[in-house]
Amino acid sequence: MGRTGGQRCGHDRFRSAVGHLVAAEPAGLRGPVRVIALRRGFADPAHFTRAFRAAYGLPPGEYRARAAATTRNAPRAGPAGDPDR
Repeated sequence: MGRTGGQRCGHDRFRSAVGHLVAAEPAGLRGPVRVIALRRGFADPAHFTRAFRAAYGLPPGEYRARAAATTRNAPRAGPAGDPDR
């Protein structure tokens, strides 16, 4: 079954919030979780945190930290065609 309009809207707001949580650049996209929640249309940052945890299994700050750790530990790609660089 499909989702209701409200469910799609909430899903889209979370996807956008995730993008802002893990964005490396531009730095203006990143910011405190509270600010990201408000910019994505959540009137209450605490509600955003509870809903985020329910949807993703982690609070947004921990999600951000794990994403950053994964990015830092990922192997760097070299120039196209040269996987050893």
